[in-house]
Amino acid sequence: MLHGRKLEDRRLAAVHALAAARPGDRVLDIGCGRGELAHAFALGGAAVTAVDYSEDALALAREVAGDQTVRFVAGDATAFTDPDGFDIAVASDVIEHLAPPELDRLYRNAAEMLRPSGSLVVHTWPNAWMYRYGYPRRRAEMAQRGTLLPADPRTPYERAMHINEQSPHRLRRQLRRYFPHVLVWLAGAEDPRGSLARRFTCAEARDAPHVYAYASHRPIDAAELVLRVTTERLDLPDDAVEISNATAPARVRSGAPFAAEVTLHNRSDAVLSSFMPHPVRFAYLWLDAGGARIGGDQGRSLIAPAALPHESRRHPVRIEAPQRTGRLTLRLTVVQELVRWFGARADLIVEVT
Repeated sequence: MLHGRKLEDRRLAAVHALAAARPGDRVLDIGCGRGELAHAFALGGAAVTAVDYSEDALALAREVAGDQTVRFVAGDATAFTDPDGFDIAVASDVIEHLAPPELDRLYRNAAEMLRPSGSLVVHTWPNAWMYRYGYPRRRAEMAQRGTLLPADPRTPYERAMHINEQSPHRLRRQLRRYFPHVLVWLAGAEDPRGSLARRFTCAEARDAPHVYAYASHRPIDAAELVLRVTTERLDLPDDAVEISNATAPARVRSGAPFAAEVTLHNRSDAVLSSFMPHPVRFAYLWLDAGGARIGGDQGRSLIAPAALPHESRRHPVRIEAPQRTGRLTLRLTVVQELVRWFGARADLIVEVT
């Protein structure tokens, strides 16, 4: 379950960063699924309670948690309460599965459990405006070019399970019943700052797939939230980032994804995160026995959760094996996009079959 211990999904990485949990904070993970967020919060020293109705999901989440301490609760998240309260609650990819009355119960209970300084972070997909306005326009444009798109682009799963697609207005209106301070914004797949950082055009608003919300009992600093999901250009020395103790499976199948693992040493005072505009990421390439590069561009894998200042921690690195087979060298490095390559490097021999 190494893959479940990495926030490779940018949406999860954004929710984790927006929550900004500190060591000792009590965190509620609503609809925890396979437990990536619960694991990440626990890894940072938070006291995590993870709730899900699915026993199968909780079994995966327990495996992902490993030796991290997480309190798992099987049951209806809309009915869950805890008198001890929480500093942070998160609900990622949950609310589109709940009917409006269920969401009312969920938000009411979350508001009551959160402490005076507490906050709720929400992510939902898809943006209802995308299907209501964006897709019909795209379908009409493609029809003019002779390409017919289906009347409904949703998958069978989405048609069955997404019973309450959210628009920004609907999400804000319902949250405001229980929280005095609410920010809702739209975002694309690559950059969770979206319309929180700048005003979207009508076209951008109707085509943006993701909706985020931050609700609190206290005033919200929008600029601070933007900073939590921003990676600016870092002026760091070459030895500020190191990697060691790299491991990977001895044998992998050609073209298949797998996970390597490294210890990342952040020797700097900066946070190393994989957000725009200059994400810091693991990079990798494949070399043949003669040292020649195999394939084209280097692959990338997110550093998520972010590497905190002066932190040394194990990180999974998502790798895709090349189509070429043989005894090959996998080279792992670290890059800040459009800024620099760090001197950190590790080489591993992998048999690709």
